[in-house]
Amino acid sequence: MYYALKHPTGRKAYDYWLIKQASLVRKFYIGTYYIPSKKMYTAVFKRIGEADPQAFIELTPSEVRYGYKMVCIEGCGQCCEKNSGAVIMKSEAESMGIEIRNKPSEEIRLVDGSVETIYRLDTRKGSQCVFYNSKRKNCTLGRKKPTLCMISYCGAFAERQGKKYVRVSGKFLSNGKVEMVFKEVSRREWNDLEGMVRNGINVWRAVAEILRRRNMGSK
Repeated sequence: MYYALKHPTGRKAYDYWLIKQASLVRKFYIGTYYIPSKKMYTAVFKRIGEADPQAFIELTPSEVRYGYKMVCIEGCGQCCEKNSGAVIMKSEAESMGIEIRNKPSEEIRLVDGSVETIYRLDTRKGSQCVFYNSKRKNCTLGRKKPTLCMISYCGAFAERQGKKYVRVSGKFLSNGKVEMVFKEVSRREWNDLEGMVRNGINVWRAVAEILRRRNMGSK
């Protein structure tokens, strides 16, 4: 059995409670997936240990196996470079030995009654994360990156059973679920995507260009 983190609702008290539960079991994180059968786009864990089970939904091995696992293109960094929205919880920073100095913060009373301090990390120009290395295009925290960053992806690229995919559409449904459509890409198309993204082309423009080339080739 696997466990999917429930979708956020837009309420800070609940959403940060979800992130806190995920942070408690981050060592069991296996990836962020789109699960077609559940219409969920979320982080998946192999165990939930000390976390509150009410923050998760059970998944079968088959649902995970046939889900789309999000992937990043190495050397991209676009999520961290602009409008990152990066934050870290005080409890998480302390547990991982990350020192936070002079950063904007707010205290939020979570749905379980506990109070958590949330530090903003997107304080560089363009809301770039303070831990982003713009030369190497990676996070200076490595595996200690905040849980929210660890589980967040742009959602443009995925893999399933050894094949690569790009997302061609997606929408939120009225019941709070998500509907996403992916198309498989060839090895050559994937290599072209990697080249474009590493050269600074926006991920969605890169996807659109690959699909445009495919359509031109079919005519």
